[in-house]
Amino acid sequence: MKHRDLAPAGFAVLVLLAVLLTLWQLTWGGRSFTSDSWRRLDLAAHPRALPRPALRDELGLAVDWQALCQRRWVLDFVYTRCTSVCQAQGVQAARMARMLDTLGVSVWSISLEPEVDDAQALERFKRNLQGPQSSSWKLAHTRDEHTLQPLLDSAGVVRVREPDGSLSHNAAWYVVEPGCQLSQALSAQEMLETAQQWSSHATPL
Repeated sequence: MKHRDLAPAGFAVLVLLAVLLTLWQLTWGGRSFTSDSWRRLDLAAHPRALPRPALRDELGLAVDWQALCQRRWVLDFVYTRCTSVCQAQGVQAARMARMLDTLGVSVWSISLEPEVDDAQALERFKRNLQGPQSSSWKLAHTRDEHTLQPLLDSAGVVRVREPDGSLSHNAAWYVVEPGCQLSQALSAQEMLETAQQWSSHATPL
């Protein structure tokens, strides 16, 4: 009789342990309790090949993926109609590009709104934020949202169209290693610190 009474309690303990183990695994040992932090930890542990859709830069030129994938570079996502976060991120992109210019590391900002951000819009956005042109900070757009989506999926970027027409999206800075391997997703401060480390050492790949 006593054994029968203990059976449900023992089963409940096993279920609880299974749940805790699953939670521990899904949160990378308790280090991640948000989708963004989970994405960053997962990407660091499992770098992935970046999709290579057709892109055109702010000058209207086709992006040469073969040349781009031979070096390390930095990726982020913006859209030119944004009046808040993207403006600040653009300023940071220009700053980092100047810092990394001598290392041959470029910063690429890809539009989240390709149906609006043509080459002219991207060039104007860059000029307004930065002043003189820089070859190290590049902006680009895909042909349409359909060709953009694989890039967003690979980076874990989610866009939400708001009632006023603006876009809400999660933001990060991505390190892309040679071979176009997406290897890190960093906060703005982490990316700045990483750029400073690269600048203080020998030229990276």
